[in-house]
Formats: sequence, C-alpha cells, structure tokens
Amino acid sequence: AGPAAAWRKAGALLVAWAPAVIEGSPVGRVAIVISTRRLVESRRLLARLSYGTLGAGVLALVGGVLIVNFFTRSIVTRDAQLADYASGLEKRVAERTAELARINQGMRLVLDNVEQGFITIDLEGVMAAERSTVCDRWFGVSAPNMTLMDLVSLRDSTAASWIGLGLGELREDLMPVPLILDQMPSRLRLDERTMRFTYQPIYKSENLADKLASKPERLLVVVTDVTQELMRERAERDSREIVRIFQSILSDRSGFIQFLDEIGALGDRVAMHEDDPGGECRNGQTRH
Repeated sequence: AGPAAAWRKAGALLVAWAPAVIEGSPVGRVAIVISTRRLVESRRLLARLSYGTLGAGVLALVGGVLIVNFFTRSIVTRDAQLADYASGLEKRVAERTAELARINQGMRLVLDNVEQGFITIDLEGVMAAERSTVCDRWFGVSAPNMTLMDLVSLRDSTAASWIGLGLGELREDLMPVPLILDQMPSRLRLDERTMRFTYQPIYKSENLADKLASKPERLLVVVTDVTQELMRERAERDSREIVRIFQSILSDRSGFIQFLDEIGALGDRVAMHEDDPGGECRNGQTRH
C-alpha cells in the first residue's frame, strides 16, 4: 500500500516499496520493512526513568542523569545502526533498480537491432509495449493495447481470424498446446514480403510438470522475413528442373525433337485461327 519509493510509518514499522519491472511488465515488488519496536521501548524506558528522577531531588536527579546518559548512548548507537541499515537498504534498492534499468536497456538494444520481429501477447491477443523495432517498420506503429489480430487483419483478415480462434482455444484449455499452436497461421503476405510466424508459449513456472498441467500465460510471437529464403528455394527448384530437362533431352534426343515439332504445329494452327477471325476454314467448314 501507499505510494512507491516513499517511506511511511505503519504502527511500529517503517515500510517502503518499489516495483520491479522486466520488459515493461511488473514481476513483483521490492519491499523494505524496518521495526522500530526496540527504539520505542527504549524511549519509553527513558521516559519512566526521567519521571522518577524528578521526585528524588538533586542527588537523585544527578544519578538519573547519569543513568539517562548511559541509556542514551545505547539508544544513539542503536539509532546510528538503524540509520546505517536503512542507508544500506536504500543503496541496495538503488543498485537493484539500476541493474534492472541496465537489463532493460540491453534488451531494448537487442530489440532495436535484430532482423526478426519479437512480439509478446497475452491470451487475449493484446501486444506488450516492448517489441522489436523491425515490427513497426513492417506493420507500422501500433496503438496502445492493440491486439495481434487487429495488426494482422490490416493485411490478412483470414489469418487474423485463425489467430483469434487459436487464442480462444488456449484460453479454454481443452486441447494440447502444441496442437493448437501448429494450427495457427504460419505465413503472411506483406506486400512483396513473405513473413513466417512461430509461436512460443510462456509459462509462469519453469517446472516441466507445471507446464504440462497448465495453459501458458503469454505467447512469444517470432516474425521472420523468409522472402529471400523462398526465392532461393524457388531458384534451386527451377535449377533442378532445368537439369532434369537437359538430362531428358540427352537421354531421348529424337523424342525431344518430335515434341518440338508437335509444339510448332500447334503454334501454326493457333496462328491460322487468329488470321481467320470469322471461324471459317478455307474449304467452308466451321473451325472447332
């Protein structure tokens, strides 16, 4: 409770907390709790001693002052220790916060320079704010709390519908997760590009038994531009086809020449048909 990064008093405790955030998502809180019980008790004891010395006269007052000084030194020492402890905790919190900031900065540097799109979504399809910069270049800058289905529907409404259907099945948790993910769209045409989609489930627990018994909390969607890969595969396939054609020519030269003659004859017939748009042969018979 209370505002983050602010000390406040709760009964006999001094408390403070700060959020821990990774990749834009809260993962917990760093809390500091310091008990002031001993300090309060010591001050109460000091007050009782002080009141007792008032009725004892000058001699009792001197003795009381000595006693007070004795206990005051221990209290001061304890206060100093508590102050050092609080200062150390604040330093540890600051170091942890700085470490998280460095981690986030490193992740941001990676996401800004990779050539693959990394998008984290929940089971409703809402995309996290942290994602690869290349995604904005491919799909455009998305609005806050925009779903993956809305983003994909700008290019392929059918693929968006299948993604929404798969997420619904994940929420219902009626079928095996790998089977559902295999049924979700894996290819998307983006202008002249071809994108490949892969889906990686993210679970709350790293325990294998927990993963098998529960549905994922989120999905990591990896988008890869496979345009060049498909072009290379097509070129290799065409090259193999050409090699097979020349192998067939070398193995059956006469058959290939006969094939060319037949193609030439068919071409001549088509040319004659174009030269005779009325559809009549020279002998007056109808051309079929």
